[in-house]
Amino acid sequence: MMYPPLNSYSYSVPYLLLLIILVLLYFGSKSYRLRTAIPQNRFILATFLIFILFWGFRGYICTDWVNYYEFFHDNPPITDWNAWMRYTSENFLDIGYIIYTGIFKIFCSNFLAFQSISYILILLIIHRCIRLYTSDYILSFILMIVFFTVQSINLMRNVIAIALFLYSIRYIYSKNIWKYIAINAIGVLFHKTALIFIPLYFVLGHRFSIKTLILIFTCAYIVMICQFSIISEYASSIIGDTSGRVNYVLQYLKESDPKLISIGNLERLITGIILILNYNKLWDKYRYGGYFANMMALCLLTYLVFFEINVLVVRISQLFSFAYVIFYTNILDIYEKRKYINLYRIAIFAYVGLWSISTFGQLMYRYDNIILWSHQSYEERMTSYNYYGPKKYVGHKD
Repeated sequence: MMYPPLNSYSYSVPYLLLLIILVLLYFGSKSYRLRTAIPQNRFILATFLIFILFWGFRGYICTDWVNYYEFFHDNPPITDWNAWMRYTSENFLDIGYIIYTGIFKIFCSNFLAFQSISYILILLIIHRCIRLYTSDYILSFILMIVFFTVQSINLMRNVIAIALFLYSIRYIYSKNIWKYIAINAIGVLFHKTALIFIPLYFVLGHRFSIKTLILIFTCAYIVMICQFSIISEYASSIIGDTSGRVNYVLQYLKESDPKLISIGNLERLITGIILILNYNKLWDKYRYGGYFANMMALCLLTYLVFFEINVLVVRISQLFSFAYVIFYTNILDIYEKRKYINLYRIAIFAYVGLWSISTFGQLMYRYDNIILWSHQSYEERMTSYNYYGPKKYVGHKD
């Protein structure tokens, strides 16, 4: 049997076509001639429906389906109360997700239908957030390709908590702390990392001075550049003899291989400078701009402070990476009148394109769509997954 290669530029072609379509919609929405003929809401609706078609009806892409497929089929419908309670007591997943799956199983037992409907529900929340928070709807969706797509398709529990958190940000502005806490408490039922969001009510809503931001980032860069092994060097001695999940985390610390010089670190340096230069403008010009500026700072600081611990960087930064989606749309809006604004836009689109080629050129992203053409079955996809093994399949090099 011939197995597909682990890496191929051909895997990224569907994703590049998606980007091209969105860029055409973006410039079409900016064209005076087209805007007079086509209402702006038509461009927004087209963007939304394209995301539903492309991502909502995907096949077995990325890796979370490997675990959630079995979980979904093993989880009884909630109407089978005794079996469902027995399964709940034996399963480690958060209760909110087990309840959600148990309710869905009453109506349908098809995993891909479950995956599609779950994504569409999340996208509806994101759609409402983008309409409220952003200054450019289509650009936000283009930025989502880099900064939120992987989270939304491969963190099936965590993304629900993140989406609820994003929705709750409006209650920071209205100073309704109880609604904010209630929504994020629901998120905790789906993923415990949502506990991080609750105290952010006091952080995101606080306007820091530029001097304070410069001091914080300077200290964070000192930690990064000097490569202080603050956590990985002393974690074992502080914690002592461990087992289970703690040992699992410590193993990640030992295997981390941070790189100070990389395109990602250069991008984050540039983003940090842009953030500091425009921080007060974001607070003054946009109702929610300051909140996402603070979230952007949290995302960047995660990379700087925990740079040596890849698992922490990935896990924590994913909670805040949506900040890019709002932050950069606001930044481009601030510089809308500048002479070279189209060069800035093209630079962003080029970055998204290069990222798409690099990321989606992996086997785990080989695209399938369940309604546009025939797709690989679970068994067929698992054959490749088992052949290469989990590490190679997700792009780790031994």
